Amino acid sequence: MISHEKMIALYSATVKYRLLATQTQGKLPQSWEFAPGLEATVAGLTADLRSDDSLIATQTKLASAFVSGSQWKDLFSPSNLKSAYARNGHIAASTLAKEFASALRAAEVLKRSKGDAISVLFCESRMKAEDWRKYLQRAGRNGLPIVLVRLAADTSRAHVAPGALAFGVPRIAVDANDVLAVYRVASESIARARHRRGPTLIECLIAKRVASTSTDSDPIHAMEVVLRKKRILNPALKQKIETGIGREVKNALRLIVD
Repeated sequence: MISHEKMIALYSATVKYRLLATQTQGKLPQSWEFAPGLEATVAGLTADLRSDDSLIATQTKLASAFVSGSQWKDLFSPSNLKSAYARNGHIAASTLAKEFASALRAAEVLKRSKGDAISVLFCESRMKAEDWRKYLQRAGRNGLPIVLVRLAADTSRAHVAPGALAFGVPRIAVDANDVLAVYRVASESIARARHRRGPTLIECLIAKRVASTSTDSDPIHAMEVVLRKKRILNPALKQKIETGIGREVKNALRLIVD
């Protein structure tokens, strides 16, 4: 069961992501942008990660900002921003394969260590099928401590990562807009990797919204409904959370170098 404190933390993370996505639009390198619609996925995925874990996020380089222990001043340092602007642009399919390979190498190093740190790859669905098969086979065969999180449309089987079960890698599908569902799956997969029981593939399925004004698939609205029903969230607490996050984001944005 997810504790009330964890639910509030997950809700706060979705709110922070939404505010950062809005406030940083056009102010950051393209590859660092907080892509809209990833509030629930990023919040749920990073909630149980630690600063000693390896996180490669091709969707938004700043997903690491939500990992416990991360420092905004380090993320928005002049050297990081200068390097990011030099590599501006979204990641190509060929580069996704390189990022996958990097995540696997990190997992191999971590497996040989005495700790329980893990590797996490959060990526898009554009990588070639043969690359998925090759790297999934490597992860499954070697029992690597890695969690693979893949965004995919839930309207087509063509987006399913090929070969996962064939290589002994459990595949779990989850609604990308449901932060509690993402967290449950991510938490279990992360714990599995920490106990060296092998990799897991999480497919975060993105559904098309019926209308742009609909709140049915909005992760923040959905979370607020759940929290109010459980009598965890009230107007005063919501205001306190929003004020605190607003202050944190404002301070973080002061570090951005134009």
